[in-house]
This record gives sequence, structure tokens and C-alpha cells, in this order.
Amino acid sequence: MKTILFIVCYMSVCYSWVTAQQDQAAKQILDKFAQKAQSAFPIKIGFEYTYESVIDNETYSDSGELIIAGNKYYLMIGESEIFCDGKTLWNHVVSASEVYISDAENVPANDDFFLSNPENLFSFYDNDFKYRLTADIEYMGETYHHIDLFPKDLNKSYHTITLLIHQNNYQLYSVETRGKQGINHTITISEYSLKYKVPKNQFQFD
Repeated sequence: MKTILFIVCYMSVCYSWVTAQQDQAAKQILDKFAQKAQSAFPIKIGFEYTYESVIDNETYSDSGELIIAGNKYYLMIGESEIFCDGKTLWNHVVSASEVYISDAENVPANDDFFLSNPENLFSFYDNDFKYRLTADIEYMGETYHHIDLFPKDLNKSYHTITLLIHQNNYQLYSVETRGKQGINHTITISEYSLKYKVPKNQFQFD
């Protein structure tokens, strides 16, 4: 009951921020974050992914890799590989030796987490969110900007996305999505390679 009450109260606070004006300090940081990344494509990101169910007291973790260049990307996590060349999307389920092919522009977005549409990682905040710079925090000897984002569409399954962005180089350290039903998703970056030399046909399934 206490967990449910906390979630309800937190959502109420979030709603007040959604209806407020944009935080210009947060916008400046997010714009620099996007500009720095997009000017350094292709980018290779190694990450740790964590799924958490607060109500069920369950946690699941896995490692993954994302290579992104504009609307083209390669995503590997768990038993899945996703290839997208901007036109066609291949979802390779390694354990089943199966490949599902679809039109990249017509793939329905899962609103639970950005990994369903990783090409928007560096631009998703632009139109559909309110945001605020909560604090600058110290962690393991580094300083990060802590920014909370709240979806304007209140029918989304999540109420808050939190970004930690490095103060000096504006590289992403982590992104967390907190769900209304106590389902949370977190990505923590372990590798961040700019202007990565992409192998030939990396974004197409062969």
C-alpha cells in the first residue's frame, strides 16, 4: 500500500511539472547533449540494462550493444539482434534462429522504453516532453546533470524519464524510465565510442 501511495503522490508532483514552463537550463544541456552526439555519429554504446518490478520485487539485468548513425542502427541485447538500415528492420531472435522483417517506418513504438526505437535516443525530448534540471550530482568522482522529463501525453505507461549527462563532455551516463505500475527500466552506459568505424553492412541482416 505504501508503494502504491508513493507512486500516486509522485505522479501528482510530475503532473504539476508537466503543466509548467520548460526549464531553460535543462533545455540548454539537452540541446548540447544532442548536438555533441549527432555531430559524432556513428556512435557505439555498450550498456547494462536493468528491468525492475517494484510491486513484485523482481529485478532482471542483461548487457547490450547499440551502434547508431542517424536513422540506422544495430541493437544487440539478450537473445535478440535488431538491424535497421533506415528502410527495413530485421529482428533476429538468435535462440530460435528466426528473423522477422518489417518496414522501419511502420514499426509500432513501445512506449515503455526507448530501446523499441533507439534512433530517437538523442532527440526524443524535443517535442513530447516537459523537463527540468533537478541537480548536479557527484558519482564516482564525476559530476553529472540530473534531468527529469515528463511526457505531455499523460496516457503513456511511464511518468518520468531521468537522464544523467556528464557535465564536462555531455555524454550520456544513464537513462531510467519509471512506470506508473511500478515497472522501471534503466540503461547504464559502460562504453561510449564516438565516430565509430562501422563494419560494412552492419545495419543490414545477412
